[in-house]
Amino acid sequence: MSWILYVAVCIFHLWAIFFEKATLTYWSKPFLMPVLMWIIWKNTGVKSKLARYLFWGVFLGWLGDIFLQDKDSLLFFSLGLIAFLLGHLFYIALFNSEVKSLRKTNFIMEQPFWILPFMGFWIYLLILFSPVEIDLPKAPIYLYALVINIMAIMALNRKYSATRASWILVIIGSLLFVLSDFVLAINLFFGQFPYNRLIVMSTYTAAQGLIVFGVLKNHSMNIVEKK
Repeated sequence: MSWILYVAVCIFHLWAIFFEKATLTYWSKPFLMPVLMWIIWKNTGVKSKLARYLFWGVFLGWLGDIFLQDKDSLLFFSLGLIAFLLGHLFYIALFNSEVKSLRKTNFIMEQPFWILPFMGFWIYLLILFSPVEIDLPKAPIYLYALVINIMAIMALNRKYSATRASWILVIIGSLLFVLSDFVLAINLFFGQFPYNRLIVMSTYTAAQGLIVFGVLKNHSMNIVEKK
């Protein structure tokens, strides 16, 4: 029932975007992540270290959503970027804790070439965006892009520490997060294009939902234990 509520709120928000209902779009966005936080709380009590990392990752995403409501403010853009960056750091800590708790070696250590596509994509972003002049400092944006790619690498690194279903769900979620922010960056550097906001929010809500669902699926038993 709780996941049905999340899907329903997401669909309503995307419907508001598609039909250009500005007021409904604005006021429905802050309700997206609180539903996920409630799901985490309901399933874990937020008592374990892993549950806390997951909760704080989503909570910071919620703060980022709120700060980025004001698109014309450099201050709120910066706060939103910082909130999402910190949220990704919590996801990185979560995925790393999952890996460290079960094995001395991990997937990336054994097959490090998997890092190359992610770092190659980050370098491509630098090359793509560097010539473009914008009114915002670029260095924090490049740092954020690096961190979200590391988050995706760490999601991939869960291969030996998660069930196959959980591993796939979290990988898809992390890649959708990267895609969402890539589309957002295209919009920021090159201007808006048709359905850009719909693409950003559909991939973002799916990303957060899949990460939470995947992690909870992997820890349906032991994530509620206090550590």
